[in-house]
Amino acid sequence: MLDQILRFAVIDDDPDDVRFLRRSLGKIRGLKFELREFTDPDSCSEPWRWQDVDVLFLDYLLGTDTGLDILKAIRAVGDPPRIIILTGQRDTRIAAKLIESGADDYIDKLDITPEFLEHSIKRVLSRRQVQPAPCKLLDIEPPKSDMPSVAAGRHTADEGG
Repeated sequence: MLDQILRFAVIDDDPDDVRFLRRSLGKIRGLKFELREFTDPDSCSEPWRWQDVDVLFLDYLLGTDTGLDILKAIRAVGDPPRIIILTGQRDTRIAAKLIESGADDYIDKLDITPEFLEHSIKRVLSRRQVQPAPCKLLDIEPPKSDMPSVAAGRHTADEGG
């Protein structure tokens, strides 16, 4: 991973946080990178912006909005980048919702260190390389059974009495 130039982008409306991220990335030994900075979340929903980005760092709180809408828009693109959410919110429910919505990782801004960033970047990039090809297992009909099935708490077979 570290032997090539990685292309990063960050969407964060706080310039101090962007500078801190840039400095932290710069302290990762052997990492060569480019970092595109976006401070206006409204300009970030166009899918073409992410075509050549390896990892996108996305702030969760963007003014009065959240990064969730941007996350969903980017995930709708055919080949989206890996997305790491950065936030100062220490709420596991928010983290779970973001991961459910397509974020690859979630980092609390208070936990950002070069070592932590390096670990997260390696983890999300390695996931992309080992993702299995889509399969059609859901098209297979389940085997028929004489046993009654339970759906929504009610028996669907004849209960006989």
